[in-house]
Amino acid sequence: MKKLTGSILLILILLSCGTGQKGTEPRDVTLIIPGKSAEGFMLNDAVNIEEGAALIETESVPEALSFLTGNNSIPFALFRNIIYMRSRYALFTNNGIITAIAGLSPASRVTDDAVKLTEGVDSFIMNYGNSGLTMVKDDTHRIYIYKQAGIAIFDDDSDDSIDMYLIFPPEQ
Repeated sequence: MKKLTGSILLILILLSCGTGQKGTEPRDVTLIIPGKSAEGFMLNDAVNIEEGAALIETESVPEALSFLTGNNSIPFALFRNIIYMRSRYALFTNNGIITAIAGLSPASRVTDDAVKLTEGVDSFIMNYGNSGLTMVKDDTHRIYIYKQAGIAIFDDDSDDSIDMYLIFPPEQ
């Protein structure tokens, strides 16, 4: 009887370990991996529109985001739609596949190299270095682009704060 009870207990323990959500992992929205993922999404993955997100069908960057491609400094991948979640992210997609991710709020965001975006542009550059860095200036706005890493950070008022970031496929 003890063996039967022990076997049943072992089976119950093993069965209780399964979550019932096979193939799904919790998304870490705070982790940024340049050239790969951000906001819980990965480049080149299929995406479904979250509740509360807006779908913008376009083949060009909307006027409000035109600074992203104005001088072709950022190697932007082809996209047809933008999935926009207010104050959180914008996903650039082509046929339902994510081609770029814009993080609209750097609060609590950290790169896989343990660089906190809230510590500002200078801290970011100190950690990522000057090698391969391109800076684009427009009055008081600055974009710092690391094409080989696949990340760009934006400082709107040249006040050392990162106001937005963009993840894109790294340049080879």
